Amino acid sequence: MNFFFRILILLYFLSNPLWAEDTLSKQKELETKIKLLEKELEIEKLKKELAEQKKVNKKKEISSTEKSKEKDIASSKKSIVPKTKNQLEQEILDQVKLLGKFKEPIRYPPGFEEMFLKKGCKSWYCLTKRAAKKMSKIFKRSEKYNLRYPGNQIRGMALYEIFYLNTLKKNEKKINEFIENWPEENKNAKQVINMVRLNKSREKMRNALGMDLNTSVEDALEIYWIMGDFLDLGVVKKQKISKDLKSRKKFLSEYKSTILKFNSEFKKNKDKLLYDSIERKD
Repeated sequence: MNFFFRILILLYFLSNPLWAEDTLSKQKELETKIKLLEKELEIEKLKKELAEQKKVNKKKEISSTEKSKEKDIASSKKSIVPKTKNQLEQEILDQVKLLGKFKEPIRYPPGFEEMFLKKGCKSWYCLTKRAAKKMSKIFKRSEKYNLRYPGNQIRGMALYEIFYLNTLKKNEKKINEFIENWPEENKNAKQVINMVRLNKSREKMRNALGMDLNTSVEDALEIYWIMGDFLDLGVVKKQKISKDLKSRKKFLSEYKSTILKFNSEFKKNKDKLLYDSIERKD
């Protein structure tokens, strides 16, 4: 009797569609949860792999920068070749001749004229005085300001050209006197050294925009001004930067700073030999 009763209960449950549906829905729910869990585990695995890969890349980056530093130091050491007395004397003479001759520019960029010549400046004295004041103000600006107005520093380079020309005009007689008496005498050595330093800075600025000391002052002014106006056309947009990019930027800036410091020291020592050789002449 009990046996038949159990069979009847079993048949009842099997024939009940609601019970069957409930069983299937629970099964599907469990399957979904399992799939989600598998995905989460897969994501965690990928995250770990990504973190490990970043560590490997960072190590490679550090080792590559260290290698490049060693190469730079090695190449710099190789480039230091002692010069004879005659070679050094000739190099000094060549550097002094590179200072050029004073000649007032015959044309200026329209923007330059608007800034200085059309605002009451008619003489060279007035122009140089205003240009020097403006240049000093530009080069004192903060990095944040220059990022907002990128053309500002480029125009400062143009004003440096005017500053250099005016300083050359003031010292031209002393420079000619030095050339006439070199290497027997080192007349006006301090003024000559100062002019050579200024000219090297001018050359560096020009090289940054693909020019050299053979480029005319008029062309240099125009190139600087056009580039400055072009850079000012850009619109500054604020963007969120990830922590990873910030750390990379910090690392690269530190690396750049180290290399620049090394190159600067090397160049400083190289130039010091030149300047000392001018001053030590009797």
